[in-house]
Formats: sequence, structure tokens, C-alpha cells
Amino acid sequence: MDKNRDEFINETGLFFEYIGVARNAGKVLGYLMSDNRNEVSFQDIQEGLSISKGSASQTLKWLLQNGFVEKVIKSGDRKSYYRFKLQPVENILKERIAVISKLIALFRKGNDIRGNANDKLGKSIEEAAISYQWIVNKMQEWIIELKEQQSKQI
Repeated sequence: MDKNRDEFINETGLFFEYIGVARNAGKVLGYLMSDNRNEVSFQDIQEGLSISKGSASQTLKWLLQNGFVEKVIKSGDRKSYYRFKLQPVENILKERIAVISKLIALFRKGNDIRGNANDKLGKSIEEAAISYQWIVNKMQEWIIELKEQQSKQI
């Protein structure tokens, strides 16, 4: 593997580790993004990164579940192949909106259970809910802007 590619793979791994994800997830993604083949076999990934079969399997499973890669089955071939999958930004935003909306609901439910939204803690919780709702609103605006931008490009 050439030096630039190796550095890119490690940089991607370190970035994933920085955001709280396993370094190998970033390295596998970097490997797939920097490979000239359309899809890469499980064995090539494992050997190319010098990682165990278990680690490669667990990492690819996580990348599949989170929409970073897709599995490709070739007719007549028993091997599993993987390729980088560009997840649409709209999907990422919608997933984040769902997560943040659930958090907002939990904030408000907590305040309801406490029965006193007007004390210091209750006001802090409501302030957090309002702040997160602002983020959700912005993300929804971005989706609209993104769709408008995409329709102009067609």
C-alpha cells in the first residue's frame, strides 16, 4: 500500500476515534474510499488492514448498520464484497432529527414527572428542550434548502 493511502486510512481511523467510534471503523471506511476497485472482498479488507477476522466482521457490521457501506453479492461467488455507500445528507439529518426529538420529549417528560417546571432545575431542563428544538428546526430548514438546491441542479 502506498504511503499516501496508508496515511489517509490512518487519518480516517483517527477521525472516527475522535468522534467516539472504533478506530477500525474509520480505517475500513478509509480503505474502501481509497481503493480503485468498485467493491472489495472481506478477505482483502482484513488482510489489507492487518486486522482479525472478528474485528473486520464486527466493524463491517457496524458500518453496514450505520449506512457507510453496502454489501455486494456477486453471482456465482461465495465471497462477500463491500463498497463505500454515500448516504444522502437528507437521511442523516432525518435520523438526527429523530434522535434529538426523542431527547426533547424525554426532557419534557422528566419535567412533567417532577411536577415543578418553574424551579431552577425545571427551567434549565426546559431551556435545554428549547435549544434542542431550535437545532431540529434548523435541520428541517436545511432539508428544505437541500431539496431546493438539488432541484436546481437537475
